[in-house]
Amino acid sequence: MQVRVLPREISRGARTAATFGSRSEAIEVIVNERVELVRRWRRAMAMGLSSQEAATAVGVSRATLYRWRRNPESQSKRPRRVRQRQWTRAHARAVAAFRSQYPAWGRRRIGHLLRHPV
Repeated sequence: MQVRVLPREISRGARTAATFGSRSEAIEVIVNERVELVRRWRRAMAMGLSSQEAATAVGVSRATLYRWRRNPESQSKRPRRVRQRQWTRAHARAVAAFRSQYPAWGRRRIGHLLRHPV
Protein backbone atom coordinates (compact mmCIF):
# COMPACT_ATOMS: atom_id res chain seq x y z
CA MET A 1 0.00 0.00 0.00
CA GLN A 2 1.33 3.42 -0.88
CA VAL A 3 0.71 6.29 1.47
CA ARG A 4 0.22 9.56 -0.29
CA VAL A 5 0.24 12.85 1.58
CA LEU A 6 -0.72 16.34 0.61
CA PRO A 7 2.03 18.85 -0.09
CA ARG A 8 3.07 20.95 2.89
CA GLU A 9 1.62 24.13 1.34
CA ILE A 10 -1.82 22.54 1.30
CA SER A 11 -1.78 20.77 4.64
CA ARG A 12 -0.24 23.68 6.55
CA GLY A 13 -1.81 27.04 6.08
CA ALA A 14 -4.16 26.00 3.31
CA ARG A 15 -6.08 29.23 3.69
CA THR A 16 -3.11 31.45 2.90
CA ALA A 17 -1.62 29.06 0.34
CA ALA A 18 -4.85 29.08 -1.66
CA THR A 19 -5.15 32.86 -1.53
CA PHE A 20 -1.70 33.84 -2.74
CA GLY A 21 0.37 32.79 -5.70
CA SER A 22 3.83 32.86 -4.19
CA ARG A 23 5.21 31.62 -0.90
CA SER A 24 6.78 35.01 -0.11
CA GLU A 25 3.37 36.72 -0.30
CA ALA A 26 1.89 34.18 2.11
CA ILE A 27 4.78 34.63 4.54
CA GLU A 28 4.38 38.39 4.38
CA VAL A 29 0.69 38.12 5.25
CA ILE A 30 1.43 35.82 8.20
CA VAL A 31 4.14 38.17 9.51
CA ASN A 32 1.79 41.16 9.22
CA GLU A 33 -0.93 39.28 11.14
CA ARG A 34 1.55 38.43 13.89
CA VAL A 35 2.81 42.01 14.12
CA GLU A 36 -0.78 43.25 14.40
CA LEU A 37 -1.59 40.73 17.15
CA VAL A 38 1.50 41.80 19.12
CA ARG A 39 0.49 45.44 18.67
CA ARG A 40 -3.02 44.71 20.00
CA TRP A 41 -1.53 42.75 22.93
CA ARG A 42 0.76 45.67 23.88
CA ARG A 43 -2.13 48.13 23.56
CA ALA A 44 -4.23 45.98 25.92
CA MET A 45 -1.39 45.89 28.45
CA ALA A 46 -1.01 49.67 28.18
CA MET A 47 -4.68 49.98 29.16
CA GLY A 48 -3.98 48.16 32.44
CA LEU A 49 -4.44 44.46 31.70
CA SER A 50 -1.84 41.96 32.81
CA SER A 51 0.11 40.18 30.09
CA GLN A 52 -1.93 36.99 30.62
CA GLU A 53 -5.26 38.83 30.47
CA ALA A 54 -4.16 40.73 27.38
CA ALA A 55 -3.04 37.50 25.70
CA THR A 56 -6.41 35.92 26.46
CA ALA A 57 -8.15 38.98 25.01
CA VAL A 58 -6.05 38.74 21.84
CA GLY A 59 -6.62 34.99 21.60
CA VAL A 60 -2.99 33.84 21.46
CA SER A 61 -0.88 32.31 24.23
CA ARG A 62 1.40 34.62 26.15
CA ALA A 63 4.54 32.64 25.32
CA THR A 64 3.72 32.83 21.61
CA LEU A 65 3.24 36.60 21.81
CA TYR A 66 6.60 37.04 23.53
CA ARG A 67 8.24 34.91 20.82
CA TRP A 68 6.51 36.87 18.05
CA ARG A 69 7.53 40.15 19.68
CA ARG A 70 11.19 39.10 19.38
CA ASN A 71 10.88 37.71 15.84
CA PRO A 72 7.55 37.60 13.95
CA GLU A 73 8.93 35.40 11.15
CA SER A 74 8.66 31.63 11.42
CA GLN A 75 11.82 29.79 12.33
CA SER A 76 12.87 26.82 10.27
CA LYS A 77 12.08 23.40 11.72
CA ARG A 78 14.81 21.79 9.63
CA PRO A 79 17.58 20.15 11.66
CA ARG A 80 20.99 21.77 11.50
CA ARG A 81 22.65 18.49 10.61
CA VAL A 82 20.75 16.40 8.12
CA ARG A 83 21.58 12.74 7.67
CA GLN A 84 23.55 12.18 4.49
CA ARG A 85 22.22 9.84 1.82
CA GLN A 86 23.75 6.39 1.88
CA TRP A 87 22.31 5.15 -1.39
CA THR A 88 24.11 5.49 -4.66
CA ARG A 89 22.24 6.08 -7.89
CA ALA A 90 22.87 2.45 -8.81
CA HIS A 91 21.15 1.29 -5.61
CA ALA A 92 18.17 3.54 -6.31
CA ARG A 93 17.87 2.23 -9.88
CA ALA A 94 18.05 -1.38 -8.66
CA VAL A 95 15.33 -0.82 -6.06
CA ALA A 96 13.14 0.93 -8.65
CA ALA A 97 13.61 -2.00 -11.02
CA PHE A 98 12.65 -4.54 -8.33
CA ARG A 99 9.63 -2.46 -7.31
CA SER A 100 8.38 -2.17 -10.88
CA GLN A 101 8.90 -5.88 -11.52
CA TYR A 102 7.53 -7.07 -8.15
CA PRO A 103 5.19 -4.37 -6.75
CA ALA A 104 4.00 -6.50 -3.81
CA TRP A 105 7.49 -7.06 -2.40
CA GLY A 106 8.47 -5.07 0.65
CA ARG A 107 11.72 -3.51 1.71
CA ARG A 108 12.99 -6.61 3.54
CA ARG A 109 12.73 -8.92 0.56
CA ILE A 110 14.17 -6.35 -1.83
CA GLY A 111 16.96 -5.54 0.62
CA HIS A 112 17.81 -9.21 0.97
CA LEU A 113 17.99 -9.63 -2.81
CA LEU A 114 20.21 -6.56 -3.13
CA ARG A 115 22.60 -7.83 -0.45
CA HIS A 116 22.59 -11.46 -1.67
CA PRO A 117 22.07 -11.52 -5.45
CA VAL A 118 20.95 -14.84 -6.88
